[in-house]
Amino acid sequence: MYRGTFAIVDERAIWHNVRQIRSLLEPGKRLLIAVKANGYGHGALRAAEAALSAGATDLGVASLEEALVLRKGGIAAPILVLGVVSPEAAQLAANWQIAIALADDWFELDLPLFDPPLHVHVKVDTGMNRLGFRSPDEVLGIIRWLQTRPDMELAGVFTHFAKADAKELDHAEAQMERFEQVLATLKNAGVHVPVVHAANSAATLRRPDWHYDMVRVGISA
Repeated sequence: MYRGTFAIVDERAIWHNVRQIRSLLEPGKRLLIAVKANGYGHGALRAAEAALSAGATDLGVASLEEALVLRKGGIAAPILVLGVVSPEAAQLAANWQIAIALADDWFELDLPLFDPPLHVHVKVDTGMNRLGFRSPDEVLGIIRWLQTRPDMELAGVFTHFAKADAKELDHAEAQMERFEQVLATLKNAGVHVPVVHAANSAATLRRPDWHYDMVRVGISA
């Protein structure tokens, strides 16, 4: 039965929440607001516009389709697709200047040359046990491969905490140790990572020392 249910987007509330989060960050830190799943029910485009006006620098989405809605709606800010983008769809991301998360080994694939270049954030699996590269050597290997391709650009390296909202942070701290090992390996190899990010909403609020270059906030906004 049709219930006539609808949602009202309160841009002022989103703006206020993002401003509060922005105030927790040191100057120069980037703030990615996740507007996945249609802005968590708020309407992705309107939520994105409100977040950017309040000081967000980047936007995160779950799929390339969601990213395209924002781009076609006039959003010019950096957008990162946090979900899986297939190699076949990657050219579309490049066309619209949308960065993707690289979590699978593309070494042996017969990839086309991307024009314009494809920007990628390499995902490190430190404990979510989903997608991503697990060992420091794996991460270094995929980045070395990226460096051989003039049509692909390393835009960032990141991980995601599984339990940063738990009362005890033992699991998240163990993840952070593994992530730091990856970063140390890259530094020792002379790899420059433009943007390092790990903190989700809970970690942003609870652990300022995990903010790195950018934080990713979703539901708390």
